[in-house]
Amino acid sequence: MKKRLISTISLVMILTLTLALGVSADTGGIMTIATNAPVSGELTGNAGGSSWLANIVYPGNDTELTLQLSFAPADPVTLLGVGFNVYKADGSLVGKGALTDAGLIEMAYSASDAAQLTLQVYNYIDNDHIWFTVTADGLPAAAPAEVAPAEPAATVTTVPAAPAEPVAVEATEEAAPMMEMQGVLTGSAAGSFTHFMVSYSSDDQVTLDMYYTPADN
Repeated sequence: MKKRLISTISLVMILTLTLALGVSADTGGIMTIATNAPVSGELTGNAGGSSWLANIVYPGNDTELTLQLSFAPADPVTLLGVGFNVYKADGSLVGKGALTDAGLIEMAYSASDAAQLTLQVYNYIDNDHIWFTVTADGLPAAAPAEVAPAEPAATVTTVPAAPAEPVAVEATEEAAPMMEMQGVLTGSAAGSFTHFMVSYSSDDQVTLDMYYTPADN
């Protein structure tokens, strides 16, 4: 009887925490954020709400902690259903992030006691895929990566070569590289989007052409 009672209490506690977080119990592994190093991830939304979770090691001592969530795309539809909540270990809500700019959500926190907080990034836009970065300003700085000492360079003696006869070279204009990207996009009443990333130098002149079919009038 006692064993069954303990199991029942444990199950109730788990269900209570799950409901408080507003996510299903099958969330996979939860990472830990203990430094101010940025952490990136991806999240595909659904109408019931999808979540990405992380434990934050808060040091206490009234440390000013600022949580920032930057994400893309930041179109009007995505802005309606993306954000984050912060919870205590007992499942009670600490606070919610507030939109401060397109694609940027922030929340400030300060307390005297050290605590483990749970960050929940959510996406309620069905089939909407976002790329995001979480930064916890106020946590200790990440330790720099150790670099192995370089081996001393070998001494090389060079013999100057005889000057070469000048050769006339006819200058040719190098053709600019071209890149082709393809995709399929199904529309919706609220608008649908797709994204392509193009890398270019600031000195380059870039021309973008889009061809699509069907081209109904």
